[in-house]
Amino acid sequence: MTGAHLYSRLLRYVRPYRWAFGLAVLGMLIVAAGDLMLAYLVIPIVRNFESPDPLGTRWLPMTIVGVFLLRGVGAYISEYGMGWTGYRVVFDLRRDLIDKLLRLPTPYYDTHAAGVIQSKISFDAHQLASAASGAITNAIRSSLTIVVSFGYLMYLNWRLTLLTFIVVPIVGVVIRYFSRRLRRLARDIQDRSGSLTAVLEELIGGHRVVRIFGGEAYERKRAVDAANRLRNSMTKESSATAASSPLTVFFAACAVGSIIYIALLESQGRGFDFAVFMSYVVALLTLLERLKGLSNISSSIQRGLAAAESIFGLLDHEEEADMGTVALERSRGEVRFERLSLRYHNNERDALTDITLTVSPGETVALV
Repeated sequence: MTGAHLYSRLLRYVRPYRWAFGLAVLGMLIVAAGDLMLAYLVIPIVRNFESPDPLGTRWLPMTIVGVFLLRGVGAYISEYGMGWTGYRVVFDLRRDLIDKLLRLPTPYYDTHAAGVIQSKISFDAHQLASAASGAITNAIRSSLTIVVSFGYLMYLNWRLTLLTFIVVPIVGVVIRYFSRRLRRLARDIQDRSGSLTAVLEELIGGHRVVRIFGGEAYERKRAVDAANRLRNSMTKESSATAASSPLTVFFAACAVGSIIYIALLESQGRGFDFAVFMSYVVALLTLLERLKGLSNISSSIQRGLAAAESIFGLLDHEEEADMGTVALERSRGEVRFERLSLRYHNNERDALTDITLTVSPGETVALV
């Protein structure tokens, strides 16, 4: 499934809670506005140092405290709103998964280990919840701050700000590359987590059989190999996550160095406003910090998308058709099979061939 398709399906689950989602976005806008106000306040603070003003000395500290307070309220609203919405969406998905499990055909359970199915409801849903409550909140908040900061930078000095257009496409390419790699690794982690859960479930559930037949060494090797494969995938994910942030910061630092160099050249002439320049630097550093944040949360978002892909894959599985047309008011309890054959999926020969059997009321019959 493509990322756009996954987002589209997830939004259908978000729609009933759009009021909470909208409230969270409002909180993110407050945080972005607070970041902009902090950058702007640098101008009166620097000018107050250059030309002390008793009135400014009194109201500037209170204004800064007020901005941080407003920003804190916005952060609380955004995080709680997104967390509440995300956990409601995951609950709805888990409820639909439970309903789906009750309608799946028996061959599905024959070809899928119970541990893998359980992993989709527990581990995959947990990954999606983590992405929805934390990563997506930071992603939207960072994006809004980047847009607001970029607009403010254009207002202060559009010539210097145009230099950021050189680095933004490069950063976009870096994030896109690592996002794809992290998505593939997230799929591997989910599959191998399910495999480990399945092996452990068989080991625990069949411990008596393992002990009777002396299969401890064999089962230990299976479990350890499954755990090691999971470790390898998680190590690769950590490597990709660790590499994306320094690359993003490096290219951003190149842009910052170029901007500061040009600003220092301009400062040698007349008409250089140091207060405006300091405000520009603060806004630029805020923008770069949010860019770094986007690269850091990419792994969490890709884990969430891979989890959504796994969950929707199960929800889209074909259900067992109900061909029953006779409603029994009362039955005698006799069951008769006539010339019944059974072949498991992808097997080359029948497990049962041409079986005819009658089970009388009160009788117990076992096929061994």
